[in-house]
Amino acid sequence: MDRMEKIYREFGVMMTGDRIYEDPSVSYADICAELGVLPEELDRVLLRELGYTGEELMAEYRKGCSEE
Repeated sequence: MDRMEKIYREFGVMMTGDRIYEDPSVSYADICAELGVLPEELDRVLLRELGYTGEELMAEYRKGCSEE
């Protein structure tokens, strides 16, 4: 598994397991900094795998959270 695959998986854990998006003070840039990756780098993987940028994913998750 290469570096970006590991980061992509950890991002998934943070979003679905830890539900980090529920904290409105945490930005996508904050998450990337914690993961040690530039937002643009992770965006390339997210766009390829999911069709969304990190900012778009955060917005969608937060939108879904507010509808619950």
